[in-house]
Amino acid sequence: RGNRLNNSQWHTRMTGEGIFAEQIASLFKVGCRRAGIGARPALSCKSFRQSTTQLRLFA
Repeated sequence: RGNRLNNSQWHTRMTGEGIFAEQIASLFKVGCRRAGIGARPALSCKSFRQSTTQLRLFA
């Protein structure tokens, strides 16, 4: 923030900076890794079916 108490610019508000923010980010990453929250599960379309009746609305 450059020795200012606040910064109202877009994309800079509510973002941490400095050693405390880096430590919090590091702890969050470690916690996610320990809880197994890192990777997203693979998505599948098997549970869905295509509806053919709605196409008549646009014809």
